[in-house]
Amino acid sequence: MLSHPKFEQVDIRKIPELLIEAQTFKHIETGAKHIHLSTDDYDNGFLVAIRTPPFDNSGVFHILEHTVLCGSKKFPIKSPLQVMANQSVSTFMNAFTGPDWTAFVFCSHNKKDFKNLLEVYLDSVFHARLTPLDFAQEGHRLEFSSLNDQQSPLIRKGVVLNEMKGAMSDPFDSHWEVIKSFLFENSPYTFNSGGEPNEIIHLTHEALLETYNKYYHPSNAVFFTYGSIPAIQHQQWLEELLLSRFNFQKPISPALPQIRYSKPIKKSIGNYLSNTTPSKNNTVSVSFSWLLGDSSSLTDILQAELISYLLLDARDAPVKSLIEKSTHITNLSELSGMDSACRDTIFVIAFDEVNPNDIELLEKDLFNEISEFKNKTFEATSIARALSHIEIERRSIDDAFLPVGVTVMMDMLPSSLYDDSSPLVSDTNYAIKELYQKSLNGNFIQSLLEKMILNNNHRLRLSYQHSENILKEDLKNLQLIKASLSESQKKYILDYPEKVKSYEMLFSKTLIELPKITINDLIKNTPLLASKEIIDDPITLNIGRTNGLVYQQVIIDASKLPLQLQEILKLYSSYLQFFYHSSSLNQVSSACSLDISTSIKVFPNLNKDDGVCIYFVLSGKALERDYKELDNNLDSYFFSAEFKFNEKIQSYLRHAQYEIELNLIQGAHMHTLSAASTVFSHKEHLSHNWYGFSAYRRIKNLNTETCETSNKLKDLIVKFKEIHDFLTEKNNNVHLIASEQFIDKVDLKYYKHWRKNPVTHDKKVSNYQYQCFNQPTSKLWIHPVPVQFCAKVFPTVGVKHPDFTPLLVLGKVLQNGFLNQAIREKEAAYGSGASQEWSVSSFRFYSYRDPRFTDTLNDFDRSIEWFLNEKYDKSILEDAKLRAFVDWSQTSTAIPTLQNIFIEQRAGLSHSVKKNIQSKIESITLEDLKRVVTTYLKPSKGYISVLGGNTIKKEAKLHKFETEEL
Repeated sequence: MLSHPKFEQVDIRKIPELLIEAQTFKHIETGAKHIHLSTDDYDNGFLVAIRTPPFDNSGVFHILEHTVLCGSKKFPIKSPLQVMANQSVSTFMNAFTGPDWTAFVFCSHNKKDFKNLLEVYLDSVFHARLTPLDFAQEGHRLEFSSLNDQQSPLIRKGVVLNEMKGAMSDPFDSHWEVIKSFLFENSPYTFNSGGEPNEIIHLTHEALLETYNKYYHPSNAVFFTYGSIPAIQHQQWLEELLLSRFNFQKPISPALPQIRYSKPIKKSIGNYLSNTTPSKNNTVSVSFSWLLGDSSSLTDILQAELISYLLLDARDAPVKSLIEKSTHITNLSELSGMDSACRDTIFVIAFDEVNPNDIELLEKDLFNEISEFKNKTFEATSIARALSHIEIERRSIDDAFLPVGVTVMMDMLPSSLYDDSSPLVSDTNYAIKELYQKSLNGNFIQSLLEKMILNNNHRLRLSYQHSENILKEDLKNLQLIKASLSESQKKYILDYPEKVKSYEMLFSKTLIELPKITINDLIKNTPLLASKEIIDDPITLNIGRTNGLVYQQVIIDASKLPLQLQEILKLYSSYLQFFYHSSSLNQVSSACSLDISTSIKVFPNLNKDDGVCIYFVLSGKALERDYKELDNNLDSYFFSAEFKFNEKIQSYLRHAQYEIELNLIQGAHMHTLSAASTVFSHKEHLSHNWYGFSAYRRIKNLNTETCETSNKLKDLIVKFKEIHDFLTEKNNNVHLIASEQFIDKVDLKYYKHWRKNPVTHDKKVSNYQYQCFNQPTSKLWIHPVPVQFCAKVFPTVGVKHPDFTPLLVLGKVLQNGFLNQAIREKEAAYGSGASQEWSVSSFRFYSYRDPRFTDTLNDFDRSIEWFLNEKYDKSILEDAKLRAFVDWSQTSTAIPTLQNIFIEQRAGLSHSVKKNIQSKIESITLEDLKRVVTTYLKPSKGYISVLGGNTIKKEAKLHKFETEEL
């Protein structure tokens, strides 16, 4: 292993399960740590992380994460990274604010592009300009609601301010922040690193600059690189572009482990600063939280993961037993589980919708169940199953849509910041085997339960009631602030829009050429990546980076289900877990852990250019050695189901309503787009009924009806049985993703049992054609949220139509040329954009966490006018074509991406279709774009949907919106 002369080698370790060699270096002059994760992956990654333990709730590090990307010394232009995003082939670009760190990340499979991005990232992070206008845009500012009228009310704007208003309106996020604030005393983790909205507004530009100068230095940073580019090349670039200009500066001390409490604490919060849905029947969420071991110790983390699995997920888990026996709780909260993002690992057991009068009894019952569980004998197979589950989760580094490099670097980041040792890269296989041996000896697990849970005094019981209250400061205090403004202060506020315009004009005249690549660099050098494929009907096997796991999907075509059954297919999928015989799984699954899930996929039917393809997907993953058990369990899970009524199903229905209600905010952006499209799209009609506003209404009504009588639920179970009978009679496709080594060991004939003989029956199947409504609609969905989510959608054409490709490029032009500046930068929405969506055959405008409503909808229309009538730099077209080309290039080998591609291909979105789209992009002209604009994007023809609070109800009625309360 070679290193640059300015770096010294500190450590080298192999991580066999990840196929990575971790090489740790130290820059001699600055002391900066460089960790190179050497592997044969061509999608090279970079991450620089700054130690930023928060010292208050002002969100200063979150605002810095945004503002350092607004122009730098070498690239003094507005938003250089936004420009780079448009003229780069990166597979990932983003930045994150963690509990005690701030990270800036990118990946690219093109070496020239990687170097370009590295140059801009390093200058942006360590030589940021941080102007007052950047702070006002990204952080917070005051404006008059009518820009030129100082008699109009004062309002607050700011991208981070609106982002955190949206985040803290989520009961899950707000509850978590309260838990953290009580578990950590006199610690950085007691603060919300993202910022509390009522404290963000007190941060000054001077404080921002002071914090940046203190924290943003290479000596206080860790540099990660990942992939096939060797460490010495990265170090040469780092030295040339950055490190040669810096001397050593004493780094910020990392957060220390929390001093432990002498006795458990109990807290009750009923009015936390968030805007959430009303609590049902005056119930509360109740959480029991513990601090466990050091999150930088692999031994401590594995022990915590073992205890978490045994208490929450094992078949005989005491929390499952409690839920089965209890009459006052229905299900676990999503908060439950282990979190190792802070220096000390946090473990939470939480329940939603608990009667406050039952809290004491709940606590007593919970600890009784855990105590009884502790006294049992832990069989070797149970321990092996638990550790198998942990090993699967640790091997699943690419079990996400993120590039593999991003997942690995982010996983190793926290521990790398705590001291000068290597990151958490110990051999997990060895550590798990060692833990298994310890678990077999004496009372090891019993002693862990006593130490970590039963006798752990650093414990919090929190009863948390979600509040409807929004930032009360906004109305009363803003009125007081306005009354106290001097004439010069009013003038400063009035002059802000003009200052922004001058600022932008200055940048537009600044002749700074950012490094870039062009579409011509890619056309000959970026073939569509296809994973190696082996087909033996009904099995398709892809070879991928699975790190010793096998992933299996069983895909069942549900397209011919009658519409009324299609609409409840997602409910059926969710409920299936209550109807299978768990004993059938116990018999085949002894010491192996298997993760089984179900999902629904919907795509337009490109094979017939008509209708949709609906697939019910049964999925699982296991260690390669357990592939037969995985297949057996998928079979048993599906075919052993018996649809009989039981009381727990009704309890789950109440919890399902609560989960959908939580997701109304988390998924509001997509739900709003779906609601706008449902009147003309069969796919979005189903999505709206499965996940969106209509799903919430449906399950809410069902809950009301089943509280009065169980007949409705019994009728629903009868329909579930109809769906199940339909699906079990269908032939199935099996999709496997595994390593090349697995291919040599497995006999694909083992999976032939999934291909069944055709069944002849008299049941009718649906030839239903979805009825579209041609009359555009405008609808406001009212829900207590502090910001808006806006969508305007135009029906257009499918992926095989010649106009599809111009529309694809048009979306990039409108987003990057107009919408980002008009809606995000000027008006402080967290995000906005436009795109041609192939799966819905529509062109979509959107904004999310947006302080505005009808003005944003007007900006959607203004972007069309801008494109047709204004003069703009023609390079915007070339950049748009580049990003469109990249979007339709298959460059990711992440497991979910490969799984999704397989199903898309069943619906007709083949490699040849994608290649055909790519081939047309280069020849697209401005005239092509103007033609499709005038053809498809007539403002009066758009379908509009908005999610917002009661505060915009009057505005909606004024503009003749239909309104509906959720």
